[in-house]
Amino acid sequence: MAALLLACAAFAAQAQTFSAWVIVVLDGDTIMVLRECGHAPCAHRKPLRIRLADIDAPEKNQPGGMDARAALLSMVLKKDIQLRVRGTDKYGRLVAFLRKGRLDINQRMLRLGMAWEYSWRHRNRKYIALQDAARRKHLGLWREANPMPPWKWRKLHPVSYPAHH
Repeated sequence: MAALLLACAAFAAQAQTFSAWVIVVLDGDTIMVLRECGHAPCAHRKPLRIRLADIDAPEKNQPGGMDARAALLSMVLKKDIQLRVRGTDKYGRLVAFLRKGRLDINQRMLRLGMAWEYSWRHRNRKYIALQDAARRKHLGLWREANPMPPWKWRKLHPVSYPAHH
């Protein structure tokens, strides 16, 4: 019975769309939110850790990491956002696409050159095109000739990074 309840909870998490108040921006692709009840943040609920879907931003201690965090912070901190949850990763984080009104936050991070496209098997053609456009314009992390992707950085600098995929 417990396994069935966990399976139902996991399925529900994958299909969720909800509004939330952003309380912390941890880095360029991870935030913490309070889910809203009606029109106000639910103070009685535990904060949820959210990983932005289909992108991977530099780590905070990696070149460009603090710039990526600052870009995301300016878009979402202390703001209401809408989340479309795709699933839960092995670290318990919800993996989601974020919107602030008409602004698609995940896509905006790519447009600004603050993250790499990191869709499943690199199949998100729109995200690949946004990354390529930022690279051609030398925006954000693409100002460097050959920036190191975060997944390679984490392998070379193992600390306690949760693997993103």
